[in-house]
Amino acid sequence: MPFVKYLSNLFSGQESAIMNEFIYVIFPVLSITVLMFSLRTILHDSFSPKMKKQ
Repeated sequence: MPFVKYLSNLFSGQESAIMNEFIYVIFPVLSITVLMFSLRTILHDSFSPKMKKQ
């Protein structure tokens, strides 16, 4: 959906369509991104050597 059409829908009172778009598109993409980066961090930390006590 073009940005201008998105803004016109926002200001014309069609918030339910925008919320459906958020729930079905933006929220899953954001969740998958956060999950990928958190798994990357966990795996990176588990494979890095720990500091030894002196």
